[in-house]
Amino acid sequence: MRTILLLALFGLSGITHAQKLYTSTGYTTFYVDETLLVPIEADNKTTTAVIDLDAMQVAALMQIQDFDFPNDLMEEHFNENYMLTHKYPKAFFEGTIHGLDQSSAKQQEVIIKGMMTIKDKSNPFECQAIVKLRNHVFEISGTFKLHPTDFDVDLPKIMFTPVFETVIVKFEYDLEPQVK
Repeated sequence: MRTILLLALFGLSGITHAQKLYTSTGYTTFYVDETLLVPIEADNKTTTAVIDLDAMQVAALMQIQDFDFPNDLMEEHFNENYMLTHKYPKAFFEGTIHGLDQSSAKQQEVIIKGMMTIKDKSNPFECQAIVKLRNHVFEISGTFKLHPTDFDVDLPKIMFTPVFETVIVKFEYDLEPQVK
């Protein structure tokens, strides 16, 4: 369903190739920035992202089970107990980019605003990002904090208190003009 929405959002009508950018190898990582007995971190190297430069729209889609953990048991618990990937396999973001000067080749800070959907629960989202244009590749990266409980993710607890409340998410996407 989200794939259909992604395709509909950036359909081919009226958009030239140079204004529509794409990647299916976006890098997204998260970690818990708290002192824990076992560090919690994972990487996903298969995030799909599309940017329509005419409309300044952006969309990203990832398969939750594609997060790779350093420990197989941790990955299993993440997928089966917390994210319920058999029921909610994808996370999705759609929104707009604000403050991008397309005439400038310099590195720029922009604001990304939109809706983040995890476990079929959507919440408003905003973060700062850095944009660079290098050799016809549109590089966008950023870091933001995410509160899993905002998306109905039950966190591990010790004596009724969550082990952590916030995760740090980093993303790095190199988007290129989409070729038919």
